[in-house]
Amino acid sequence: MSFHFSKRALLASSILLGSAIPSMALDADAFAQQLIKTFAKSGSVMEVGSASLDGTTVTLSSAVFKAPQQDLPIGDIVFTGVTETGDGGYKAETASISDIDAKADEAQIKVSGIEIANLTIPAGEKLETISDMFLYESFRTGPMSVTVKNVDVFKYSGSDFTIDANDPAKMDFTGTIDGMVIDLALVDDRRARATLSDMGYSVLTGDMKMKGDWEVETGRIHMPEMALTFNDVGRLNTSLDISGYTMAFLQEIQTLQSEMVGKENDPNAQQAMGLAMMGLMQQLTFNSLAIRFDDASLTGKVLEFAGKQQGISAEQMAQAAKGLLPFALGRLGIPALQQQISNAANTYLDNPQNIEIKAEPAAPVPFGQIAGSAMGDPRSIAELLNVQVTANQ
Repeated sequence: MSFHFSKRALLASSILLGSAIPSMALDADAFAQQLIKTFAKSGSVMEVGSASLDGTTVTLSSAVFKAPQQDLPIGDIVFTGVTETGDGGYKAETASISDIDAKADEAQIKVSGIEIANLTIPAGEKLETISDMFLYESFRTGPMSVTVKNVDVFKYSGSDFTIDANDPAKMDFTGTIDGMVIDLALVDDRRARATLSDMGYSVLTGDMKMKGDWEVETGRIHMPEMALTFNDVGRLNTSLDISGYTMAFLQEIQTLQSEMVGKENDPNAQQAMGLAMMGLMQQLTFNSLAIRFDDASLTGKVLEFAGKQQGISAEQMAQAAKGLLPFALGRLGIPALQQQISNAANTYLDNPQNIEIKAEPAAPVPFGQIAGSAMGDPRSIAELLNVQVTANQ
């Protein structure tokens, strides 16, 4: 009897010990150091007061991001479901950050409900593949506010950013900021503040949305949506398409950022960094850019306000603007583009719906060529990039 009991006890003990080994293998300090190294790749300096382990939960206490002007205290960060990847990296099911309540100059910044899901802390020292990047599936926050002189100049109800990097050749990303509120009470220019108030804009409410994808091999970043929508104002969307943002490009940026750590206040180092970044930009290629505004009563209010100043109606003000526009555009010195802008403006002012400026060359244009045109003859850029202006389409 005792023999059988001992065998069962030994077997049970082995199972329990075996299941505990992965947890026991975790080292909270090693985890913290790898996280610090990961942020250092992008030039960010992070410090942690202490690290503790409870099963597969790692808690980093008194975390701070160091900055030249003012440090940003993060507080405690709790990582749950932490596992080692076997090559010196880690994965975590969630990372929860303590509510932030920090002061920057005259502003009080508060953020709550910060949580990151399914994140990866890479082991590598270099950026060679997507797996070498600090990645997460989602980054969410609850309410956020920026308060100046007891006024919430900016706040939102929540944000949500997601990344899909399951395909090593492509990354998709989306982002939203909901319930945005901007209080214009502290706009510095008194006249501008009075003008906005007369048009009914003392507080702006709206949201932000973005989506795009990144093709790793070609370095193509395609962002069809980077949109700000304000109620009773309109929607401003910017779409961008560039190539050349490859892993090799990111490696060079990483090297530059690492070299700048501790030199943020050195003007010579800053100048060298700027020149190096300008050189790097030559590796990028321009595919397209579009800026579109969909009106939601802003144009009518601007015309009405301007008309009141002249003692005329909004409709009369629109006609006056159409008449003055050709003289204002004459300074461009680009007849074809001037005609496009004039035609689009006339169509828009007659019935404000939407207006769009699009640059879409027939073939991709290297950024170096754009820079050369800007220095040689800035007017040639419109033709080089095939700039088009349309309205109500």
